[in-house]
Amino acid sequence: MTRFPEIDFAVPGRPVGGTSNGVVHEDEWGRYVLVKGVRAANPSPDAPFHEALSAFGELERELGEAGMDFSDVVRTWLYADRILDWYADLNRARDTFFRAKG
Repeated sequence: MTRFPEIDFAVPGRPVGGTSNGVVHEDEWGRYVLVKGVRAANPSPDAPFHEALSAFGELERELGEAGMDFSDVVRTWLYADRILDWYADLNRARDTFFRAKG
């Protein structure tokens, strides 16, 4: 399995907690969560659409740990191994998930 690369991001505010794969910060303007390294609950390289959909579900679970839901998300960055091999499935999963969340 490919290890998720370490990528540093600046998170505003002061640390106030964490999730399984993230950090929670707060300042006078809001609460911020940075989550990275989220993977599908049931990886299945033969079913990239379902694997990507599962990863979005895991991200939603992480947000729940921080007291948030997907309506609180303002930006996502997706880093995926061999993304061009399954980009259409990733887009379809993302669109399916986002539409379900309104």
